Amino acid sequence: MSKSRKGDNPKNRNNTGISGGAGVILLALLIILSGAAYFAFQELTSGPAVKPNSAAGSKNDADYNERCDALHAAVDGALTRQNVIVSDVHQETKEAARQNTDGKIRWNARNLLIEASESVSAEAIRRSVETALKPAGGLVLKMEPDQYHGYSVTRIDIGFQDRLGGGPLTIISDRLYIVATAKKPVAPGVRSKTNSAHKGEIALIIDDFGYRQDMITGFAAIRQPFTFAVIPFKPFSRDAAAKGLASGHQVILHLPMEPMSGVDAAETAITVRVGMNAEQIRELLEKATASLPGVTGVNNHQGSKATADRNTMEAVMKVLRQKGLFFVDSRTNGRSVAMDTARRQNVKTTENDLFIDGMADVAYVKKQLRAAGEMAIKAGSVTVIGHARPTTLAALREMIPELEARGIRFVFVSQLVR
Repeated sequence: MSKSRKGDNPKNRNNTGISGGAGVILLALLIILSGAAYFAFQELTSGPAVKPNSAAGSKNDADYNERCDALHAAVDGALTRQNVIVSDVHQETKEAARQNTDGKIRWNARNLLIEASESVSAEAIRRSVETALKPAGGLVLKMEPDQYHGYSVTRIDIGFQDRLGGGPLTIISDRLYIVATAKKPVAPGVRSKTNSAHKGEIALIIDDFGYRQDMITGFAAIRQPFTFAVIPFKPFSRDAAAKGLASGHQVILHLPMEPMSGVDAAETAITVRVGMNAEQIRELLEKATASLPGVTGVNNHQGSKATADRNTMEAVMKVLRQKGLFFVDSRTNGRSVAMDTARRQNVKTTENDLFIDGMADVAYVKKQLRAAGEMAIKAGSVTVIGHARPTTLAALREMIPELEARGIRFVFVSQLVR
């Protein structure tokens, strides 16, 4: 009875209330911590940890972008060692809803068009890629015949397999489309057709992307293969390169070089000039190529003085050889030594055969394109250069169907370098 009466004391009732509230709080914390531990265990046992995408706002989002980037790097290393030409890179972000729960799966994937020589088979590329993928946790998932932009190719699917939420998951990070471009040896300066089904081939380069934005979308919409030549460090350079790649075209660096008339003071820092030493040229090329995504080669912007100077061209070609880039001589000077120097330095090369838009007039450009078609039929293939201008775009839209009807095929310039 005394204990009962003691418990009825108001002071003791307050003490009992505080102690009970603390117990409830402690119990709630234990439940929360136990639940968190359970979900953490579930995530660990359902597969490798993945990053949530902070922009999505769902804790169940799974982000595999970094893992895909690691596989991209492994694939690129393997292709470099095989000494093949990557003519076309199309990369895009991917997203899919998770099954049986809310949230998204996010990753990025690439399609690569690869030109393999007679000495490098699709099987050899597969083995090289497979070896490179192992440290990164990647796999060759499938290899089979396919079609890509009209080419008969061998397709290799690359990616990884995982478990997410207790179920299997397969992600394809890269698809390699391998086309054989083996050609019979020809005498220097003589070109041959790469496909007997066509009467001739035109490799079209469009120069001067980077200055203006309004031309990018129009040229990107052209479905036939051609090459974006992008000047570095201009307001729309990166945009032009990215959209060129995304639309399935090839991108090369349109490298400013010194003309006979001299270099504009505003362009000095980004122009290869006669008298620069090898290290200065190397630094400039490193910065210029790093500024643009997906560059596979280089051609000269202006350069009538620089391309005629053998010391300057030797310094340029040594860097290009180290970087695995080809060179197209725009032929702004009839005394250019660029192509000869490239061959001496074992850099794949070709040269411009015809400027198609020396006049900003649609009728003139169409006339030049017809001339290019005649040259292609006669010689087998031809490289021509135009510029990112409205008149050139309008003429191309009209002339492409006409040229194709005559048996002319458009190809990437990388397919004509030797």
